[in-house]
Amino acid sequence: MEPLKKAKTIGGADYVFLCNMSYRHVIAAHKLIMDEKGEVIFLSKENDSNGCIGTVDISYPSAPLCMIW
Repeated sequence: MEPLKKAKTIGGADYVFLCNMSYRHVIAAHKLIMDEKGEVIFLSKENDSNGCIGTVDISYPSAPLCMIW
């Protein structure tokens, strides 16, 4: 079942809205970069601190959403 249809079945329209906002938040917390070989990498990126990339404090909470892709 499509994730948003499943979300609507579970919690209705308000839950679908919450899932959409969570998805947008996770995507916004990441950056697409390119490594030395030209491979595209999707890593977490901190916005407010020193701008570190690939840190666990952003990647770990994002993991459940990334698992449904």
